[in-house]
Amino acid sequence: MLSRSGRWDFDAIKAGAGVSLVFAVPFAIAARWAADSRHDDTLALWFSLGALIGFLLGAGCAAWVQNIGLPLSHGLVTAIGTYVGAQAVFITIK
Repeated sequence: MLSRSGRWDFDAIKAGAGVSLVFAVPFAIAARWAADSRHDDTLALWFSLGALIGFLLGAGCAAWVQNIGLPLSHGLVTAIGTYVGAQAVFITIK
């Protein structure tokens, strides 16, 4: 079943957001831990790059799965939305 509402394929966005959160959030938490606990800054950098790759994977998944013909829009909405959502949760927790 496709959930289409005009310009957006919400099933694709949900799938991409799930992939982003599963892969990016653990790396983002590890990067914050490495930076806050005064560990090696290189370790924090590598974890941050892992989080970036996780958000890119989710965006790519949303772009690949969508059926409307707007892969770039779906990828951008997924990456930006999951990044902002994850950062809002991190700020609230801290």
